[in-house]
Amino acid sequence: MSVGKSCWTGHLGCGPISHTMAFSTARLPLRSCRILTHSSLLLLLSLGWVQPLWAQTVMTQQTPNLLNPVLASKNDLASLDPSLLCDFTCTEVSGMSIERAQELAMTIRQKNVTLRVDQLHCLALHLSKHLVPKNLDSFPVDMLPFFNPASRWSVSTLDALQNLLAVLDQSIIRTIPKGVTDAWLHHTSQEPFGQWPELTTILVRLKRSAEEKVCPPGRKPQVVEEDLFFYADWELEACVDGALLATQMDRVNAIPFTYQQLHIFKRKLDETYPQGYPESLILSLGHFFHLMSPEDIQKWNVTSLDTLKALLKVSKRPNMDTKVVTLTARYLQGSGQLDKDILDALAGFYPTYLCALSPEQLGSVPARLLWEARPQDLDTCNSKQLVVLYPKARLAFQNVSGLEYFKKIQPFLGGASIEDLQALSHQNVSMDMATFKKLPVKAVERLTVAEVQNLLGRNVAGLKAEERNSPVKEWIFQQRQEDLDMLGLRLRGGIPNGYMVLDLNSRREAFSGGPHLLAPGLVLALTRAVLVAGTLN
Repeated sequence: MSVGKSCWTGHLGCGPISHTMAFSTARLPLRSCRILTHSSLLLLLSLGWVQPLWAQTVMTQQTPNLLNPVLASKNDLASLDPSLLCDFTCTEVSGMSIERAQELAMTIRQKNVTLRVDQLHCLALHLSKHLVPKNLDSFPVDMLPFFNPASRWSVSTLDALQNLLAVLDQSIIRTIPKGVTDAWLHHTSQEPFGQWPELTTILVRLKRSAEEKVCPPGRKPQVVEEDLFFYADWELEACVDGALLATQMDRVNAIPFTYQQLHIFKRKLDETYPQGYPESLILSLGHFFHLMSPEDIQKWNVTSLDTLKALLKVSKRPNMDTKVVTLTARYLQGSGQLDKDILDALAGFYPTYLCALSPEQLGSVPARLLWEARPQDLDTCNSKQLVVLYPKARLAFQNVSGLEYFKKIQPFLGGASIEDLQALSHQNVSMDMATFKKLPVKAVERLTVAEVQNLLGRNVAGLKAEERNSPVKEWIFQQRQEDLDMLGLRLRGGIPNGYMVLDLNSRREAFSGGPHLLAPGLVLALTRAVLVAGTLN
């Protein structure tokens, strides 16, 4: 349509109109002319619905003139006669500050001054460097086609176009990203909609139709074939059936689908089997297993060794450790057996699964597997598991000595005995405090001050920071205070000089506020015995 006198009134200017306001707006009904705002027009230009006029015009050549003394002055432009505002050149515009150029454009709008094409182009080009959308409605209508704003949908875009949404083609509205539509609907639902209440209904309907797209006729596949690679994502969502994928996973793995397409297939399978995949599908997953999360695997019922072997075969790649642990645990929960076949299937993997096994199952783990264990593989093991694993580790590393032995055995020391810790204290290992804190409490509390000092070496000062934490706290309770004082760490809580402990369990629980406190009469009797013993000594 032609947008001219039917949309805008003529300008009161100082010369003839030397351009035409003809736009390519074939998609807009005539009545949109009545609701077309300046910012709406600019947005139409930016979205490609209106051809920018500057692309169809050629600037009038001008000879450089001296700067217009009226425009260069600090006079209020609104107070000037309109005839003084229409005689400026591009050179003069380029020399203006942005603020002065904005004032000029706004004054031209207010006084209905008509400008030449070259003037409109120059002024729009200068202002576009610092274009503020809220100022658009203050600029001359004729200037808007000369702007060339950027190609993006946003909530503010929909706000500006709300008067046009009802007359736009639905194919255009469908290009609006779903997130933008959702945000705008939420925004407008909290405000009065004025004279266009049907717009919310329109967008809600379009949003729903976009989310519930129907598979086009003839596009629903009966087999998984190469043609699916060329389907649009929405067509895969609408046309592909999860049951079909489940029966043809070999074809899914054979065709080089994109990562995005594979994720669509996974969503279809998850919709078909919300409680977890059947084992027949799990067995045939192949490389599709890489898309599974530990949470997905937790839903599975894995009972077949063939299923476990098939998935472990495709899992020898980075970042699969957690999935292997979860898969192995699910299998063991189903069969309760950890036999040679399973261990052979797990060969070649880091033993990240160790802490997922029960102490009974760990009894079947051969010592040779512990050579591959890393410290992080044992981080979640509890004391009962480490008690089983420690002797296996000693056996596995029996031919290693010195610091190399300590480095290998260190992650397993949570299951060590008092005798093993005493032996380590003579090997100058300088155990770090993190390892010391994981040692069995019952073994640590029987170590002497000298043995702990030798065991920790240069790290012995760390005892002070841990004196109220296990196992350091329990160890301090069992040491003579005078021996602790020799460390020079100001550790407190040891046995006072001249006292002896007759019941270790009663003394420990009395200190911690436990229920087994000594009776008053017994305390008095023990006190007298201690005093007599001290006198005799």
